[in-house]
Amino acid sequence: SDPTAHAGSIKSISKLPSSNGFATVGSDRRIITWNLALIKRSGITKVDGKKANAKKEEEEIKGGAPVITLQMVHEIELTETPLFVRYAKLAANHKTFHKSQNEDGTQTNTSNELYAVGLQDNNIQLFYADSNKRFLVLYGHKLAATDVDFSDDGQLIASVGIDKALRFWGADFGDCHRSIHAHDDYVTRVIFVPGTHYCFTSSLDGSVKHWDGDTWTMIQQFRSHQRGLYSLCLNSNGSHFGSAGADKCLRVFS
Repeated sequence: SDPTAHAGSIKSISKLPSSNGFATVGSDRRIITWNLALIKRSGITKVDGKKANAKKEEEEIKGGAPVITLQMVHEIELTETPLFVRYAKLAANHKTFHKSQNEDGTQTNTSNELYAVGLQDNNIQLFYADSNKRFLVLYGHKLAATDVDFSDDGQLIASVGIDKALRFWGADFGDCHRSIHAHDDYVTRVIFVPGTHYCFTSSLDGSVKHWDGDTWTMIQQFRSHQRGLYSLCLNSNGSHFGSAGADKCLRVFS
């Protein structure tokens, strides 16, 4: 049977850094972490069959094949409605571990990999990816945040929102390095270029902009769409990006 996920609409989904599952957030104010599992069905599996007279009957088939199923592994209740969830995926040489205090007094090793949840109260909560413990809250957006991304060295966080702003944050203490009025309409996506502190943003004003996260300056602007953009993606080395929007066009740039 299908696992029960959320008691309302699902707002966002994000793949885990390990690639063996994903996390979802929903209007029921829950974060749920799921793992993908391969289960071998032994014995008899029942399926629907059809006879010549078109009447359905159940046939018994021996030796069922393995099936992929979802397993709920963790759940967090939030006080505000979440809008999105985004996981950091750090380069292997930038992963670090430190001791974390548990509620029962014991200590565990916690990595510096994080995930972010944007909330309806305009704040962004950061959690540790391995322990799901709360780490920091990013305050500053005047309206709800719409997207977050992490540099793969774990040093910078970029966030965008309905307030048309692009904000750069330090990942260690959650301090805001700079807030930029980035677009003329609300900003829909932000993505870091792998291995750099450069990032791209897209907006409902129809433009894509290229930014330097260290100097907080715009490098380049692309304006080829006639209407607002809803989606933006980069290839693995950042040499190409694709954008799609309300003008029903998909464009690829290099």
